[in-house]
Amino acid sequence: HLGNVRLTYADLNNNGTIEASSEILDEKNYYPFGGEHAGYNTAVKGTYHPYGFNGKEEQDEFGLQWMDFGARNYDKWLGRWMNVDPKAHLMPEWSPFTAMFNNPMLYIDPDGQYPWPIHVRSFISTPTTGGGLFRGDGRGASFTGTSRVYSSFTVDPSARIVSQPLTQSDPTVFYGSPNPLNPMSPLPPRVESGTPTGSNDNISFSGNTAAFDFSHSGKDPLTPEWLTPALDVHAGLSFSEDLEKGVLSITGSFTGDVFPSSEAFITDQSGKTKLFLGAQKESGGLLNLFGNNKNPLFKVNMQIQFDNNGNFTGVKQGKTTYSVDDWNKKVQTEFDR
Repeated sequence: HLGNVRLTYADLNNNGTIEASSEILDEKNYYPFGGEHAGYNTAVKGTYHPYGFNGKEEQDEFGLQWMDFGARNYDKWLGRWMNVDPKAHLMPEWSPFTAMFNNPMLYIDPDGQYPWPIHVRSFISTPTTGGGLFRGDGRGASFTGTSRVYSSFTVDPSARIVSQPLTQSDPTVFYGSPNPLNPMSPLPPRVESGTPTGSNDNISFSGNTAAFDFSHSGKDPLTPEWLTPALDVHAGLSFSEDLEKGVLSITGSFTGDVFPSSEAFITDQSGKTKLFLGAQKESGGLLNLFGNNKNPLFKVNMQIQFDNNGNFTGVKQGKTTYSVDDWNKKVQTEFDR
């Protein structure tokens, strides 16, 4: 089951070092909406710790098993608020008691503002790479398809939240090489997944503006570092939100290795409509992976327009206004040049 784990530590030996094997005070394993796994979450050393899922206080009075999210109480078994969402009037198609848009693995919504999901992906545009030995992703700028490394996180300027990215990797496929014992019979393909990393750092808020630095990094798991180093993508971004006018302004730039390709996009509150922040087609090859580079990839300077439901209606850049489809086609066309 997907979920999360919360561990509480203390330096019980008072030696300046925490030893996990003997100094874990509390361990709690959760289902996605916050319900605890049964059977192995009861061992507690010392004082009971009432803060758990998402760091919120557990309200066990009268056996309700609610959680205190500040302005609202939350039922972790129903996955619903027990009080009306204070921004429910902006999302009439959703129940005012719906928590986290029914997707707690992606959305963090402690006070009813709009959480904007962001996706950053690194991919190889050719079907194969490395002289045909490795599988590529064989695509252009797109909202679907495989990637070498992809990160997802949410930005909610009004709620002063920038979540840490969930960074993953699609499997790397090595098609094999000649068998030294029988050159006519190649070795079978190998398929493995890497362990990429991602982070949002230097996060700051001012009014309804959130600014932060993003980065992710990862490499194929089938070759040594000296042969194919990790790919690197960085960004410095600013999100400014005007809920009354329905405008989300995004500025910043992406940098990193010029190989492989990079793209970023944002999803509206329906979960269906997506807009590219930008995309950059790869140049060169594996040699461009060496070093933690910060070569210019693409800049972001756009004003996204959205309706009272938080759904995208268009993009303004400079004096030009684009429909959602025209904007995405513009980015895809520039990528393919």
